[in-house]
Amino acid sequence: MKYSFASFNPSSDEFIKAVSRMNFLHNPYIKAGKITNGDLLYVLWASMAEPVKFMQLYEWRAFSDMEHAALGTLWLHVGRLMGIDYKKELGKDNWANGKVFMDELTEWARGYEGIHMKPSPEVSLLGDVLMELLLSVYPKFTRSTVRQVSLVLMTEQMRWAFGYV
Repeated sequence: MKYSFASFNPSSDEFIKAVSRMNFLHNPYIKAGKITNGDLLYVLWASMAEPVKFMQLYEWRAFSDMEHAALGTLWLHVGRLMGIDYKKELGKDNWANGKVFMDELTEWARGYEGIHMKPSPEVSLLGDVLMELLLSVYPKFTRSTVRQVSLVLMTEQMRWAFGYV
């Protein structure tokens, strides 16, 4: 059975089950205070903003405003299912459309990065774990190249925080 909510229609039982599984995995860390509402919101932002940025930089065309809005609306829905308190971080919980949501969240995320995305042993360990997870799906002989490409695609802030500079 697949647990990636991206594989399912947002109104389907499978989608709800996949998000519920993600919530189940996060819950002990949230209860222990190791993952905050802001942390969840930042990762939600990265999950929706990075594909848009990637498309703008490397694909033959950028997302249209409608596609951009649809993606933002999907992730707004996912965040609600995750129990993210938008009002706590953003001061509101309703937007005209998904593009407006994504644009306002991007502005908030820049401030969040400035405060929270700094080098530390924990952040470095997280970067190493995430890099290993990414590389694990590629054949061993390609991993060095994939790692270098990944470093190029990361923002300077992220490379600095993960200790890759």
